[in-house]
Amino acid sequence: RIKVVIVDDEPQSIHRLQDDLATLEDFEVIATSSSAVSAKNLVMSIQPDVLFIDVEMPGQTGFEVLQSLRDEIPMELIVVFYSAFDKYMIDALRASAFDFLLKPYQQDEFELVVDRIRQKMKDGDDVDEDASSVPESSSCSSESVLASQKAQDFSGMNGMLGTAAKRLAIQTISGY
Repeated sequence: RIKVVIVDDEPQSIHRLQDDLATLEDFEVIATSSSAVSAKNLVMSIQPDVLFIDVEMPGQTGFEVLQSLRDEIPMELIVVFYSAFDKYMIDALRASAFDFLLKPYQQDEFELVVDRIRQKMKDGDDVDEDASSVPESSSCSSESVLASQKAQDFSGMNGMLGTAAKRLAIQTISGY
């Protein structure tokens, strides 16, 4: 099961998200918090697969919480920001969010995010497998395989930004 933590200062938003996730057999809400200040300790102790976090909360923003966790959480943590304000979408992308839900969210938007999370969890180890499967004599480096995977992850957010990511090239020591 996919372990979820929800952090939001609005109880009705927590309950709606918790109720929607409870209908899914493969998701389990392990904990919720209405405090951004306690969110860091909660995430550190539970080590969830997915963190749904509001942006605007008393004491700290969701972005500040994520920044404080940056060096202490596994890179595999899937972070979904959700907010009543679409002005935070670009900031969420820059904070390496996996996705963004606009409150109050529509059921089809929720299902899209859940399906993307499932796919990411299913493919979670594929990045390492892809990188290790590149032959040493290959003209592309393992870094370009990893960049390709990141481009696929980014292109999945095209609905959020309204544009599609076509190609991502990152120059490495050995070229592109």
